[in-house]
Amino acid sequence: MSESIESANMYNAMPTRLERAKVYIGDLMSQEEREEAQIIATGYEDLERPMTQTAVLIPVAAHQDSKYIYNTLEEYSKQRGNDPFTIFAYLNAPIDNMHDHEVTVSRQEIFRANEDFPQLDIRAVEGYYDKPAIGKIRRDMWNAALLLAHHEGLLDPGMGDIIGINNDIDTHRVSPHYIARIQQYYKLRQSRATSVGMPEAPLRPVGTRVTHAVLPTHPNVGKVTNWIDNTYFQSPSHISYEAGVVIPFSHYALLGGFNPSAESYETGWVSEGKRIRHLTGAHLYTSPRRYIDRVGEHGTEGIWASGTFGANDTCRSYLRPDISQEQADDLIIDRLYSDLTQHWLYGALKNVYDDIDNASVFELTDSQFAQATEERAKVLVERQLQKAGRLLHKLVGSPLLADILNRSFDGDNYATSQVTSIIAFNRVLKSEQADWDKLNVCPA
Repeated sequence: MSESIESANMYNAMPTRLERAKVYIGDLMSQEEREEAQIIATGYEDLERPMTQTAVLIPVAAHQDSKYIYNTLEEYSKQRGNDPFTIFAYLNAPIDNMHDHEVTVSRQEIFRANEDFPQLDIRAVEGYYDKPAIGKIRRDMWNAALLLAHHEGLLDPGMGDIIGINNDIDTHRVSPHYIARIQQYYKLRQSRATSVGMPEAPLRPVGTRVTHAVLPTHPNVGKVTNWIDNTYFQSPSHISYEAGVVIPFSHYALLGGFNPSAESYETGWVSEGKRIRHLTGAHLYTSPRRYIDRVGEHGTEGIWASGTFGANDTCRSYLRPDISQEQADDLIIDRLYSDLTQHWLYGALKNVYDDIDNASVFELTDSQFAQATEERAKVLVERQLQKAGRLLHKLVGSPLLADILNRSFDGDNYATSQVTSIIAFNRVLKSEQADWDKLNVCPA
């Protein structure tokens, strides 16, 4: 009889990160994409120093966004406690705008940042497109960085993964330990993967906390973004904004990279429809310019509408006046109930479902379980409603909205209404448990 397969030996059959990169470069990238990546990678190459294991990848609309370049790069110069990292800036523009004065200014701003922040490893390349799409732009940039890492031997076994940080140029502020927190997290993940005999396993993406900066010129738009950003972070299914997703290169290669035709939501493929973890202590404040441009006319549901993204977005060059306080209150009221039920309270009640996994619940009668579940649900719902009220009162700055929330939403009745479905879920689990017991099989 042959010897049983040891777990470590089985994992040794897993493709290495280098092998995954070769499959991606050789099979999933077209010949044209490989040629484009090679041109960009050659521009990124620094013969005096290799790229680092941490890559910050930033597309720059060079014909419109020169004013953000220096300030954003200055934020990275303030990072503390981190290992070295490389910034890849990809200055892109429609081919018709190649000779615009703004493109020249963008080049000058990159040069100025390199001069003023010598501690940063900033690399910039230009690219021009007939019909720019953010998915294509990011794909070309990431493909080039991956190809450069492969060329410099950084994907070889034992080198660890390359951590790719997907950021944008319209960044207002970055927490000083943003890079360090990301690096610490992946060091731990790598250590755990190695300890179980899987040192070459693809490391999964993670989200950083991205919120919209509040401009002193637009405090009422800031009320709306404060509510929405904090609401999304209450939901267990929340996926980070595009500008804050961290994608290890092994995972990028495994999933086939960005969709080149994506005009928005270009990082949607990263999560594979599943929740991704969010890091604490890694916070980035992005520009609210798209909210400023659209929220007054199109409401909060029309901010990211398909077909509204283009190579020459007006929000890059012009900021509309602020909305009124009444408009801000109305926009939040319009979505208050759905935000509470789909995010704030859904996240709280998920904890009740999670409690059912505890084996002790199987010892309770239906009536005991119903009573315990209702009491638990009411406590969690009330806690979240108080938290939402404080947010509306203090951060959003609207005692009126906080009062409306307190007067119009009956937390106890809502919690009681949800108990029926939780009890039904518990009965299904009990039924499945009984079936397993009959088969004398221990459930996973």
